[in-house]
Amino acid sequence: MAFRYSPSIVKSLPGGKVWLVGLLVMILGVTGCSSVRMLRSRIPSPGYRLAQQGYYAIIPYSREYSDAALVALRTLNLDKMAHDKPQNAIFQLQKILERTEQFELTAVIAEVAFQDAKRKEKFDSLSAAEMFLQAAEYASRYLFDTHLQGVRNPYDPTFATICRIYNESTEHLLRLMASRNALVIPEEEQLVLKMPESQQVLEVRMKSEDWQLADIQEFLFASDFEVTGFKNRYRVYGMGVPMIAQCHSLAHKSAKYRYCVTNYSLPVTVFLRLEPGKNPVLEFYDSLEHTEISIGQQNVPLEIDYTTPLAYCMQSDARIHRLATIGLLRPDKLLEMRPDGTREIKGIYMSQPYHSEKMPVILVHGLWSSPITWMEMYNTLNSIPEIRENYQVWFYFYPNGQPFWVSAAQFRQDLALLRQELDPQRQNTQLDRLTLVGHSMGGLISMLQTVETEEKIWNLVCDVPVAQTAGDESVRQTMEEWFHFQANPSIECVVTLGTPFRGSAMANSATRGLTEILGKKATDVEKNIQTFQQANASHLKEKNLLQYATSVASLQEENPFWSQLFLSKPAAWVHYYNIIGISEKYSKDASQTDGVVAVRNARLPWAQSEIFIHGEHTTIPSNTQAILEVVNILHARLAPPPPQ
Repeated sequence: MAFRYSPSIVKSLPGGKVWLVGLLVMILGVTGCSSVRMLRSRIPSPGYRLAQQGYYAIIPYSREYSDAALVALRTLNLDKMAHDKPQNAIFQLQKILERTEQFELTAVIAEVAFQDAKRKEKFDSLSAAEMFLQAAEYASRYLFDTHLQGVRNPYDPTFATICRIYNESTEHLLRLMASRNALVIPEEEQLVLKMPESQQVLEVRMKSEDWQLADIQEFLFASDFEVTGFKNRYRVYGMGVPMIAQCHSLAHKSAKYRYCVTNYSLPVTVFLRLEPGKNPVLEFYDSLEHTEISIGQQNVPLEIDYTTPLAYCMQSDARIHRLATIGLLRPDKLLEMRPDGTREIKGIYMSQPYHSEKMPVILVHGLWSSPITWMEMYNTLNSIPEIRENYQVWFYFYPNGQPFWVSAAQFRQDLALLRQELDPQRQNTQLDRLTLVGHSMGGLISMLQTVETEEKIWNLVCDVPVAQTAGDESVRQTMEEWFHFQANPSIECVVTLGTPFRGSAMANSATRGLTEILGKKATDVEKNIQTFQQANASHLKEKNLLQYATSVASLQEENPFWSQLFLSKPAAWVHYYNIIGISEKYSKDASQTDGVVAVRNARLPWAQSEIFIHGEHTTIPSNTQAILEVVNILHARLAPPPPQ
């Protein structure tokens, strides 16, 4: 996902103490969110010829004809002609087809035309275009003509061969109309395919509820990229050409699009519809909405690549991988406005436009992290039809250098703002079915949305109620938001992963000191603390929560917050699930830990389900066991509730 921000953090470290970052990494035992190469380009030079070894090369395609085609050609005494003069062989096959109505010959014609096109593309692109179109036309007749309904056998290798010819011919045709491996649709929504003696106009149609062709800057070929940064590449096999739709800026669009990530990349599948007596039509299907299409009386699955567009979106802006460090050491940077001027960099980001009929799942990252930590899980969730059809996945990005109770208060405000913008009349019941999934400190921030603390936390700050404190009213209001938590009735489920419910031994005087040397406290947070302390010095507790002015400080085990947290009331309507990591590398004797959070500190007493997985702290969100547990939880929420 692309989250934009100000220039590099490294350039602005105080005193050039970049080496301290490495020391902080070693002490914390984590790597933050390092830059990972998500995919690499396969594009050679020249461009469009890549298709010969591109997307469909995983199924080796011989330059010789299939066994079935060779048998037919030999039977008709056309095998030598097909090799030496393929166009003459096609002409003879067409005459036999018209005379005898042996409709299975359409597969042979498709093969001969395809092989001829591949021979010609290196030196005569116009003739190659004509033959690729002919190959696609006859492949379409074989696959979808009703005359062959009792003849086609999906278990016959011929069927798979013709499917591949249809798809690869379509990709070659698209590449012939592309410029530098990118397809740009003109305003008239037509593409022109040039051939030796004529040209073919192809109508272009976008099949999506959310997007129009005018929203798309360009289409890139998924086959031009090799995914390297994900464990799994999720694909669906069928008809069409998987592509990446790179969207224009969404700042001018409605609230439905306002929370989408910048540089949004959409998975699409292009299908070339060829019907007798009609002009060819290129249909661009939004793969998040459409998994199959109707052709005649058949439902045909689309060929889809879910992972490559996601990897491309993540790698389109290299600065995204530095956001974790900026959030930790320069939290104020995330309070600046986004480049489009719509809102602050921090906040809720949607993985696709808002859908009122789907339940939101919000993924909340932890300390020294960013939404990047969730991409492996999101990649899996996005590939499961039942989850994709019923849930919409969002991300919460926040300045993780400030105390977690400040971030929790901001999250509460951001949720309220989102509800006001998307559903001001509060009529959408799906927005009352939120699921929060939080890792590490993000689990604390999520859980704090669902507890009633009354005065318990505030009493750790001051010995008089907020209303009786002195000073500026806005500062008092801020203190109220920081230290009084009320359960959000719109949240139904909270899933926590590797969460320090009682702090972490890694948050100690050493790491606290290093983060204070390297970073800068959030200006607004520090200003509010100082203002309140000056106005209420006589009422402050000797050891109060305002002394924990950074995230690392607030996570120390000696913080009195923890004891009062578990005296608070969790919301009765919320389902809590807890996932705890255990690392054999760091666990010794009876002291089990994931390397950052000890098991004893990660237990949640009111969790209805608590599982233990093998994994280190920073890898828990991408751990296969953790992902499967989240998938199971989301599946269970789709089942109707048991009778009362």
